[in-house]
Amino acid sequence: VYTRDLVDEQIHRTRVFVFELLAGVVAAVAVAGYLLVDWLVRRPVARLGALAQRVAKGDLGAQERVERADEIGELTTRFNAMSLKLRSAADQVQLSSDDLRASEARYRSLFENATEGIFQADASGRVLSINRALAQMLGLGAINAVGRRLRELAGVSSAQMRQVIAIMNQQGKVQQAQLQLRSADGRSLWVEVNAHWVDAEGGQRRIEGMVS
Repeated sequence: VYTRDLVDEQIHRTRVFVFELLAGVVAAVAVAGYLLVDWLVRRPVARLGALAQRVAKGDLGAQERVERADEIGELTTRFNAMSLKLRSAADQVQLSSDDLRASEARYRSLFENATEGIFQADASGRVLSINRALAQMLGLGAINAVGRRLRELAGVSSAQMRQVIAIMNQQGKVQQAQLQLRSADGRSLWVEVNAHWVDAEGGQRRIEGMVS
């Protein structure tokens, strides 16, 4: 005989069972969802993050294995390609840097070992650099010529200098100009000068020339 109390108890048990069943299903879905997200998203993203850190620390060209053909896989493929491009660019920069250093070394060797005198001066005539041949020609020895006026070091008269500057301002250069110099030890010598204006960085101009 089904009494009201018995029916109520059965309904209560059913409700508890359904609640526990739903709770179990929700828990199972949550766990499955976490594991799925962990496998599909978190782990691949963590690997990409680790790859990014390797690249940032200088391991250019580092690669990550592409395991899937979804968006994460596409992102990994693109990241691998970017890493390779960074490696290629770094190699190119290194080659350019090596070439630049080699070019600078060749220029320095030519500058220092040339038999003709070579100089660079700013627009006001202050020396930026002179090579060994010109220093010996002017009898400067160990004197530091940088920052001093070239006209004073060479003992060129004001009249000669004004003439050279006038020609350079008109033509942008002077060729085979015959000048009489006076060295630091009092010697008088005639030289031939070729010089021209050079536009430098920042809108500054400088003079480069050769003396023989």
